[in-house]
Amino acid sequence: MLAPNPEFFAEAEEAVQFKIVASEEELHSGSDADIFRPLYTHQVFGENDQGDVNKIFGYRDLKVRLNVTPGRLNTHISIESTGIFKGKIEPDNVIAKIADWLPKDASGRPAYTESKDEFARKLEDESTFIPIGELVKKDVVDGNTSVETYVYDGSTPGAVEYHDRLQFFLVWYIDGARYIGLDDLKWKVFTTFKKEEVAGGIKYSFAGMLTMYEYYAWRNVGTERAAVIGSDVFDDPFVDNIRPRISQVFVMPPHQRKGHGRRLLQAAYDHCLAKKAVVVDIAVEEPSEGMVRLRDVVDVQNALAQIPDPATFFSQPYTVAAGKNLTEVLLLGKEQARRVYEIAQLRFLDSTDAAKTTAYRLSIKTRLIQPVVREKKQEEKMIKNMVEEELKTHNETQKRFRDRLHLDFEQLVQEYRSVLESAHI
Repeated sequence: MLAPNPEFFAEAEEAVQFKIVASEEELHSGSDADIFRPLYTHQVFGENDQGDVNKIFGYRDLKVRLNVTPGRLNTHISIESTGIFKGKIEPDNVIAKIADWLPKDASGRPAYTESKDEFARKLEDESTFIPIGELVKKDVVDGNTSVETYVYDGSTPGAVEYHDRLQFFLVWYIDGARYIGLDDLKWKVFTTFKKEEVAGGIKYSFAGMLTMYEYYAWRNVGTERAAVIGSDVFDDPFVDNIRPRISQVFVMPPHQRKGHGRRLLQAAYDHCLAKKAVVVDIAVEEPSEGMVRLRDVVDVQNALAQIPDPATFFSQPYTVAAGKNLTEVLLLGKEQARRVYEIAQLRFLDSTDAAKTTAYRLSIKTRLIQPVVREKKQEEKMIKNMVEEELKTHNETQKRFRDRLHLDFEQLVQEYRSVLESAHI
C-alpha cells in the first residue's frame, strides 16, 4: 500500500488554535487576530496509526479552532481544511480526541459545541459570570480595570464543574500535566481574573491558576503548635503540621507577562502565612525553569520587604542561623532559603571590595561542591596507593573539575543578576 501524501499530515502544534471570544461579532468574523497556539499536543493526539507523534492525519491545510468564552470558558470547536484524504486509512477523528479531555456536561457528554449559534447564546451568559471562591486580593490597574485573585477548594459551590474547565488548558501548556480531583479538600486552587467595568455591566476574563496541596507533616515531639480554627488539617489526631506543595501554575497566553504568575504565587504564600503556626515550609513540585525564576523573584522581593534592615542582614556571610531566619519569616525550605540569601546578598555586595567578593565566591563554590566533599577522605586514601600515571590522570581530572566549578559559579551569578533585574531591586 502506498504511503499517504505528506500534504495530508499536519503538525498539531501549528494546526490547533485557541481564541478568547468575547462577542458575537468576533465569533462570526473568523479573524485570526489574537489567536494563540498550544505548546504541547502529544497528550491529546499521541501517536497516530502511521506512528507519527504530534501529527494529525487526513486533512490538507488543516485548521482546528477552539473558541472559548472569557469567563465561563465554554468551548466551540470547528475544523477547516482544503481537502480530506480518501483511501483505506481513515482520517484522524480530531474532535473526538480533543473531546476526551474536555469536562462532561450533566448528561455525561463532552461539554463543547460545534454550533456557532449555540456558542453565541453562551456568550450572552458571560454578563452574569462571577468567579467562584473567596476573593483574597484586588489590584487596580486603571480606573475601569482591575485584577482579582480568588481561592477555592472542593467544598466551594460550583468548584468541581468550573475547575474541570480550567484543567482542560493545562494539558496543552504543561508537559506531563495531570488532572486533580477536588474531592480531596487538601487541594487549594488560586485563580486570577481580569475585571473590566464596561457599559452595561462587568466583564471577567480568566487569566491564570495555581494548584497547591497541603500535605500532612508529622508533629514535632515536644513542640507546641497552635491550632488554626476551622482548618481541616486537624482531623488526624497524629498530625498538627502541614507542608504545602505548589503543584502547577498556568497563565493564559494572552495574559502572560502581566504579573499574574507573581499574584498567584503571592496569594498562595499569603494563604500559608495566615496559618503560619502549623506550616513547616512551602515546597514546589518539580519546578520548570520558568517556575524557578518566578519563585526566585517573588521570594527575593518578600525577603527584602520583610527582613528588618535587609542591607545589614544580607551583607553578612551566610550562616545556618540566617537561613533559619528566612525559613521562619517566609516559610522557605532550607535549600531555597540559601538560594534567596545568595541572591539578596549579591544585591548588596560591594564589587569594589575584594575581600567580600572573594568570600561570596568561595561561599557559593563551597555549597556547589558539597555532594563531592563527602567522598574526599576516601579519595585521599586512594591517592596514596596510586602509581605515577594514575596520579597524573587524577590531577588532570581535578583541573577539569575546578574549571567546571568556576563556570557553574559564573552561570549561577548571571542567573542571580537576572532575578534581581526582573524583581526591579
